[in-house]
Amino acid sequence: MNMKINEIREIVELYFNMDISIKSRERHLVDARKIYFGLCSEFCQVTLTKMGTSVARDHSTVLYNIKSCKD
Repeated sequence: MNMKINEIREIVELYFNMDISIKSRERHLVDARKIYFGLCSEFCQVTLTKMGTSVARDHSTVLYNIKSCKD
């Protein structure tokens, strides 16, 4: 299955009923973004930078979340 990152973002935001690009470190937002990054890495062929830019984060944040999502 090949999805686009905006489709995954839409699904995650609908499921959690929140905007995941909000600048906040609240646990529920962090967890939603972590799931978003994990799904994007699994189902999309995009760079870490592009994933991060889609929710106002940088590539290192994306990499950290993907690694912690798999644990």
